Amino acid sequence: KASLQQQAARAVALLQLWKSGVGIIDEVDVVLHPLKSELNWPLGDKHALDFAPTRWELPWWMLHALLLLQEEAKPESQR
Repeated sequence: KASLQQQAARAVALLQLWKSGVGIIDEVDVVLHPLKSELNWPLGDKHALDFAPTRWELPWWMLHALLLLQEEAKPESQR
């Protein structure tokens, strides 16, 4: 019973996060059109993606570096 309560609490927290967040969907007119899109479920063996997890961590590190440089370029009075 405690496990179900923990799962329910996580589900509530996730729903609250989704309510306050923003979803970014590329090509939303195609993705959400009922006649132009479909759900695809992967079948077969799982294989690691090339350069995983660096391929999705690298853009965040680059963005972090740019924001850090921008912050350092500000005068001391604006920090």
